Amino acid sequence: MKFPSRKTTLWSTAVAALIGYGAWIWWYEGEARRVALADLERHAAVVAPALWHLDPAMCRDYLQLAASSKGYQYLRVEDETGTPFVTCQGQPLGGMDVVLHRLGLIPAVSFQRPVVHEKDVLGRIVGVWYVRTVYAEVLALCGLIVGLVLLERHLQVREMRDRLQGQVEDRTRELAAAHAALAAREAQYRSSVEQSPDLFCRFTADGTLTYVNPAYCRFFGRNPDELVGSRFLSFIPEEDRAPVESVLRARLRPDMEPLTLDHRVRAADGELRWIRWTNSAIRDDQGRFLEYQAIGHDITEQKRAEMDLVRSHELYRRAISAAAAVPYEIDLVEDRYLFVGEGIRSLTGYAPDELAPRELWNLAEEIVFLGACAGLNLQEAFQRLTAGRLEQWRADYRLRTRAGEIRWISDTAVPTLTENGQVRGMLGILLDITDRRRMEEEHARLAAAVESVDEAVFVTDLQGVILYANPALERVTGYDRNEVIGRTPRIFKSGKHPQAFYLQMWATIREGRSWTGRVTNRRKDGRLYEAELTISPVRDGSGRLTYYVAVSRDITQQLALEEQLRESQKLEAIGRLAAGVAHEFNNLLTIIQGNALLMDRDALSPEDATCVDQIVHATQRAADLTHRLLLYSRKKPMQMRAVDPGDLLLRGARMLEPLLGERIRLRLHLGKDLPVLRADPALLEQLLINLAANARDAMPDGGELFVSAEVCELSERDRMNRPMAGLGRYIRLTIRDTGVGIPPEHIPHLFEPFFTTKDVGKGTGLGLAAVYGIVQQHRGWIEVESQVGGGTTFRIHLPVAEESQPAPPTELEVRDLPRGGEGVLVVEDEPSLRRLTETLLQRCGYRVWSASDAREAHKVWEQHRAEIQLLLTDLVLPGGSSGADLAAQFAAQKPELKVLFTSGYFEAQFHGALNLIEGDNFLPKPYRPRQLAEMIRARLDRGR
Repeated sequence: MKFPSRKTTLWSTAVAALIGYGAWIWWYEGEARRVALADLERHAAVVAPALWHLDPAMCRDYLQLAASSKGYQYLRVEDETGTPFVTCQGQPLGGMDVVLHRLGLIPAVSFQRPVVHEKDVLGRIVGVWYVRTVYAEVLALCGLIVGLVLLERHLQVREMRDRLQGQVEDRTRELAAAHAALAAREAQYRSSVEQSPDLFCRFTADGTLTYVNPAYCRFFGRNPDELVGSRFLSFIPEEDRAPVESVLRARLRPDMEPLTLDHRVRAADGELRWIRWTNSAIRDDQGRFLEYQAIGHDITEQKRAEMDLVRSHELYRRAISAAAAVPYEIDLVEDRYLFVGEGIRSLTGYAPDELAPRELWNLAEEIVFLGACAGLNLQEAFQRLTAGRLEQWRADYRLRTRAGEIRWISDTAVPTLTENGQVRGMLGILLDITDRRRMEEEHARLAAAVESVDEAVFVTDLQGVILYANPALERVTGYDRNEVIGRTPRIFKSGKHPQAFYLQMWATIREGRSWTGRVTNRRKDGRLYEAELTISPVRDGSGRLTYYVAVSRDITQQLALEEQLRESQKLEAIGRLAAGVAHEFNNLLTIIQGNALLMDRDALSPEDATCVDQIVHATQRAADLTHRLLLYSRKKPMQMRAVDPGDLLLRGARMLEPLLGERIRLRLHLGKDLPVLRADPALLEQLLINLAANARDAMPDGGELFVSAEVCELSERDRMNRPMAGLGRYIRLTIRDTGVGIPPEHIPHLFEPFFTTKDVGKGTGLGLAAVYGIVQQHRGWIEVESQVGGGTTFRIHLPVAEESQPAPPTELEVRDLPRGGEGVLVVEDEPSLRRLTETLLQRCGYRVWSASDAREAHKVWEQHRAEIQLLLTDLVLPGGSSGADLAAQFAAQKPELKVLFTSGYFEAQFHGALNLIEGDNFLPKPYRPRQLAEMIRARLDRGR
């Protein structure tokens, strides 16, 4: 009969027990709840009279006792409206109950029952009760588990008994089969021994042979009868016999472990050969000792290979020593060197037994990992190595030796593994690379320097093929480095030099001499540039030419600046000439204008008076012309006055038409009721000329130039983009052309001095810079809009003058002039102007003395010092003494002396020393009679 298995029986019993356990729990908890509900009904009957009589004290005493003794959380009595009448707290949970309650194993269940008194429902009683059935349930569960364990143990014992009976039967069958196999193996063993190529023998404790196999007989050239009964020690050479006999005497024992012994024997042909013998004791099936046996294997070739390996190892050791390399093997588990070369002492200053692997890493002030370790730190690399994820360890260490010397050491190693494939240690070589590292660092510094210089540097072989180029070559030529490497410098040729120029260059450098010169090369985009080129030959250690190094410096900008400097020097020379001409011209204009204005207009006929007016107007226009010349030569300060923008643009249009030429049409638009500007008209005319010249160059095939003026108001909102501008009204001058336009990347640099997009020699880069300066001087601003192919627009905003001060009419020029009776010394080298000034001042009532130079002025001063209250002098006087020197000498003798300077052009050297202020202590030529009279009177009245 086959019984169910232990597993099936156990599971069936467990399922049935659990079902019964669940049913019992359900019944047990239900019964506990019914008991609790019945208990609550009894409490309701007891508290009904107290609620009826509204006696909370009696109710509380009872409920408190009930709540504390029956496991309630609390008991509460409520009246029929639900208002609590009495509430009593039960005994709080403690100990394990608190944990079981939080786990939900002791739930708090709420019950309520009505409170009835003589069939009247007075309210209800509410109770929250802790259901503590878990203890009984746990005890029942433990009993169930114990029963199941005992059942499983019983089933296991029964199963083991059945299995043991089966094993006994199986073992009996196996022993029978083993006996038969043993007999077969014995026969096989005898056969294998007889046929084995290895030497086999049995012998007694004194070395007497009792059995030898055929291989043994063949090796020694004897038959079995000759060998059996003899001692095998006779076949060992005499020089090796004593050590072998000593080992056998000491270690041959009946209880010995197998003994392996290598020694030489003399074979049948007389050759000495190495045999490896494995000796062991032979016992019978009862464990009794019988004799010894030995199995010999010819290892002569292996020994020769080992000796060759020893010799190779010695050669390898010597080679490593010669290379200053230190081999090592470390055990990472025990953190020790299994082997380390003696060179470690000279490498680090520490003996092999003083240094552990981790100590070597701790000595390193810097560790640079290479190869597969690159980018890792020491901890990461070590973790990868020990995890078997690193096939090779490569690192350079910068460490300080015991003597304090800094050295670089290269460490190259591979992991060593255990039999199960786990990383056990490392096998590697330490190599001193201090010299190599220093050379690499020096090379790196040199390479970094070459890479960072502004000059283009490239290296060629002896045939001129480019092998290296630095980044500056890309910036200078426009070629990428990869484009030029492998090609010759012919790609830079511009065609501007004859073939003889290059032949002479090659002849120089092939002779081993450096070549320096200036060349014109071509960039990738076809543009030409000037370069200073130096080509130097490079030689190796033997003095043989190997490479050429070329250093090219772009001097295009430098040449342009030199050309601009020469141009500016020309302009300065022209300016000096213009200043000299203007000085003399201003003297003449002052004479002509002053005499014309001093004429008695009442005595003239209308026709003559008109002629006088024409003379005055002509001299005024000539004065404006000299004013512009002096501005051009920087010899004139700004003369701010009321300017009509409409009149300014109309006069400017007449000047611009010849400048623009016939192919460019000028269109002028003026707004209505343009207010007056306070500006220097000459500077504004220069601004218009510079912008018109730029527009002309931007329209080589002709076009239109639009010039307009209009009034605009600047509000607070507009100031957000122009924080430097003030509120108020502005005149907006717009100059727009239809030319080629300006690329966006050039717009931020338009107003920089010497910046130009024109070809070399076609522009100084100063025009727009001057425009920007003029606008800034007038407290305005300038805006630029441009589109390539769509023209350019300049908008200039200039503040409107607060009030205008037009020049007085000509007929009022000499009427009611300011008068006085003081003494005035006039120093002027131009006779006609000196006489005009004397006449004007005498008509105004002043006492006048005059002099043509400083020497005459000193004579007059010595005679009339007490009478002279004001000195009117030209700044530039003949004879080497200036008006400033004259004024300083007279003021030292008479501090209260008033001084008024005049000049035909502005001298910067006097401006800083004298603090010249136009309209205060300085009157520029040409001047009108009224200007002179008013300034003299104002100067004399100051300080009174």
